[in-house]
Amino acid sequence: MPKKLPKGSFSFSATLTKLDRLFAHAAVTVPSVILKQLPEGRLRVKGFLNDAPIDLAIQYVKNGPRYLMVSKVLARKAKAVTG
Repeated sequence: MPKKLPKGSFSFSATLTKLDRLFAHAAVTVPSVILKQLPEGRLRVKGFLNDAPIDLAIQYVKNGPRYLMVSKVLARKAKAVTG
């Protein structure tokens, strides 16, 4: 049986996508079903990427996806690979 999350908490699985940006190694796209339940504007999220703790802002591209930027250090701590 899946672990019950506290009210206002979300859990999802996603692919770590490699980015070609100067300050970001990769990104995790936040699913639209979750975004619809969140307030508009800038948001910071706290939680875990695998077992590595995170405290990140949801980033966005105008009229594009919302995502969490993942550094090489965080990816290494989370034992996460792109693809």
